[in-house]
Amino acid sequence: MMAAVKSRKANWGEHEIGFLVSECADNSDVLTGKHEGSEGGGEKDKARFWKETAERVNSMCGVGRTVEEVTKKWKDLKSKTKKKEQGRRRTMRLTGGGGPVDPLKDWEEKIVSVIPVGGCARQTGSVPVM
Repeated sequence: MMAAVKSRKANWGEHEIGFLVSECADNSDVLTGKHEGSEGGGEKDKARFWKETAERVNSMCGVGRTVEEVTKKWKDLKSKTKKKEQGRRRTMRLTGGGGPVDPLKDWEEKIVSVIPVGGCARQTGSVPVM
């Protein structure tokens, strides 16, 4: 029996990535907001946002990306950008100012403005003395 050959979809273009990042940054309150009670209003808003965003991305490129593919792309972009920014900050803290750092792309700057990049760093706080 011959298995069906699964063809790959086209890679994400810069225009698609820029659009996705803009949509997610502009609607970060929907994506990171508190869920409304037991009715799941927040989850419904998220689901509606991702469905509409996937439709808009598909209308731009015509590739036919699913909601799952769009949400995965957003998570991957956030993760990679966060790691890149943490590496840049680490390099800049080195003795002598570190070496040259790669500049962030416009859409990476937008992601950094939305996500807490320093949130993964170990927090060293002092205990208040009374």
